[in-house]
Amino acid sequence: MDYSKYLCAVGVHRYKVVDLTNCFYTEYNNTNWGPIKHMVYYQQCRHCKKRSFKTTHKKDTMNDTHHSGIEYAKIGWLEYGIMYLGDGEIRRTLQPQPPTKPGKLRVVKGGKQ
Repeated sequence: MDYSKYLCAVGVHRYKVVDLTNCFYTEYNNTNWGPIKHMVYYQQCRHCKKRSFKTTHKKDTMNDTHHSGIEYAKIGWLEYGIMYLGDGEIRRTLQPQPPTKPGKLRVVKGGKQ
């Protein structure tokens, strides 16, 4: 029996990597380091097609916590289904983002009424 439908309903998804890129990088001006490239993973649930976004940016750079390009890519993928792959290449999915909450749950009190 496939329990994927029920797991997705409670927020447990099985993500697969749809595409990935390392076109985002951080460059420091006051050091001898070259640009530090960051991996970005565009993921989608195998069953319900909900999108997820992972990046190595926080692990790669100890002091830098904000990268506006990665933030734009994250919003573009999660909200609109747009993947930025570098060198001007952009891919758009035609699938709408599923709702984040499956619906309202009704609370039922036990005992005598």
